[in-house]
Amino acid sequence: MPAGDNLLTIASKQTISGNPFGVSVGAQTYTLLDANSCTRSKTTSTNYSTFPVVSLYANNEVYIGGSTISVGANPTAVATYQANPVTSNSTNGCESLKQTYSGTTRAIVANSGSNTVSILDIVNNALVSNITVGNHPIALAVTSDGSYAYVANYADSTVTRVDLKALTPSAPLPVGGNPTSVALTSGGMLWVGGAGFLTEINTSSMSVVGTESVAGKTIIALGFSDQVNELIATTVDTSSNVDEDEINPTTFQAGGNYAPTASHAISTLGTYTNQSTQTQVRAYTSMLASSSQLSVDQVGAPPLVVQDGWAVVTATPTGFTITDASGHRVLVSETTTSPVTAIAVDSKLNVAYLTLADSNTLLTVPLPGTN
Repeated sequence: MPAGDNLLTIASKQTISGNPFGVSVGAQTYTLLDANSCTRSKTTSTNYSTFPVVSLYANNEVYIGGSTISVGANPTAVATYQANPVTSNSTNGCESLKQTYSGTTRAIVANSGSNTVSILDIVNNALVSNITVGNHPIALAVTSDGSYAYVANYADSTVTRVDLKALTPSAPLPVGGNPTSVALTSGGMLWVGGAGFLTEINTSSMSVVGTESVAGKTIIALGFSDQVNELIATTVDTSSNVDEDEINPTTFQAGGNYAPTASHAISTLGTYTNQSTQTQVRAYTSMLASSSQLSVDQVGAPPLVVQDGWAVVTATPTGFTITDASGHRVLVSETTTSPVTAIAVDSKLNVAYLTLADSNTLLTVPLPGTN
């Protein structure tokens, strides 16, 4: 694979204990209105900032800018989303201050060990609600307007829709065996991947449109590119090879066989010792090799695929890759000291965050040419 420019040479490294596993980007605009009734003056200032929101698998917490929020057991995937602005007012003599935070003011995290998702206020760093979903939730996707989240429940092979306004779950919808990944399209279709299957769901009716058989592979991550109208899947085969597949949704056939338009070999799984059984296990990370939540034949919670149009950034057991989905080629392959379990990129493409659970590391990578 091409080596590309080494983006990791400009990365900053932060140690966070507790196996940082999932990551998403908080992006908020802070507005301060300062009014003085004595002088009849009024000033307004604004500031835009981004920050990582990180699930800590072993600590049962979510880390936000140096603070932590307690959530359910073994949190994995996390996603920020837009909700109502958060406003506070204060008065001191003649001076009145109005502070408003807008943008991604909330987050949702899948708690794989407690069968719940936690809703978080990421302005005040507080728990809003714990919501029961299916058995062993490990992946989720949120609609662009922040109305609904779709949660993949690994152990009972279902998907739960969570109403993020009412904070209520739907009845779990059965899908293929052991779902590990979900992706939403702008048209409102939901794709679900897992052990030997790819399923399309109509989110309006919450019904299965169809399922394709994925012989000899487990889909561990999904993303969708509206610009090239392609579904991107990270897969693992029975020989521990990790591939990135590109799928044209228009060729999807209910009851048919999985047939990607392009496939790229990007990595391989490692072999680790399960500390409980002292057996050798193939796994995405050393941490997951000792997890009691997953079958040894599965790779565990998926990495995230983050996209900007044609460019796809994929976490791998050995680092990450950047792929040109329109040209069907790998552009960059980077190696890290331990597996990357998640990647998140801010909406303005200024920075990328990478979590390395085995080494308790969060990497922050400035993206050249985007500032």
